[in-house]
Amino acid sequence: MAGPEFGENAGEPMIIDKGLYGLRSSSARFHEHLGTKLRTMGYRPSKADPDLWMKDCGTHYEYIATYVDDVLAFGRDPLSTINELKWDYTLKGIGMPEYYLGGDMIDLDGTWVSEGVNTALSARTYAKNVVDKYEKLFNESFREFKSPMEANYHPKEDDSPLCDPKMASVYHGLIGSANCLITLRRYDVIYATNALSRYGMAPRLGHLKAMKRVFGYLKKFPHGKILMDPNYLDHSLYQTEDYSWTEFYPDAEEEIPEDMPEPRGKPARTTTYVDADHAHDSHEKVCDCSTSFDQLHASGVGFKETEDGGNFNIWI
Repeated sequence: MAGPEFGENAGEPMIIDKGLYGLRSSSARFHEHLGTKLRTMGYRPSKADPDLWMKDCGTHYEYIATYVDDVLAFGRDPLSTINELKWDYTLKGIGMPEYYLGGDMIDLDGTWVSEGVNTALSARTYAKNVVDKYEKLFNESFREFKSPMEANYHPKEDDSPLCDPKMASVYHGLIGSANCLITLRRYDVIYATNALSRYGMAPRLGHLKAMKRVFGYLKKFPHGKILMDPNYLDHSLYQTEDYSWTEFYPDAEEEIPEDMPEPRGKPARTTTYVDADHAHDSHEKVCDCSTSFDQLHASGVGFKETEDGGNFNIWI
């Protein structure tokens, strides 16, 4: 609807000739249009994440992950999926993913490939960029360290002077950047980041120095990565015990939702550790379950106990 700035045309309905950044409903309309297209291709949004779309192919599921106007296709022939999307959208950067949402996707070679591991996830690009950013901000080159936190450093015992408001703001930025790196699977800095993030309200210079050490560690080891191993574990290597819950919860039962996806693909075994000591004993309970890997993309979290009291169907 035209506003008062359109003079005599104010109040008249108007048609947008081209996309304009900042239009309030633009992103919603694009999401709606893309969703309609994906539905015509046979995909349906999963209940765990409405932007993770899944298609039942009979013997397996195929997936499309969307993030605004970025698309990742997972399937036996993902390029055919992309080509179908090209009928309606102008796509750029088509190919094997190399960098997505701040993370690097790396094709492995050598020993790992011989073991069936072909892909890894890394934060090397983001780590390099954020280290460069803060080195310029501090006007210094960070010293490199072999560990993210000094072994004998205890943040709660730090009695150095408090940071001024400017340095406190920088401290918050360091914490935020480290949390982004953790999200990008740099789990090796979780402890140091969590321990130091507790002091965000009133950080001290010692805390700031400790955070700079975290980035000095990232500077020395920017290529840390998580391997994506598709091989199935040999569960005979792990000792688990079977516990019956009917003794404690004879009437407890949580039914599987009626619209839960049918199992497809190879069966996967998961182990659930229950450490809430409801049974008033002194040990953790472990229950194994067998389910389909594709069922893990269904809705909710829950279980249904079988007659033997030891097997559970788990879904997330």
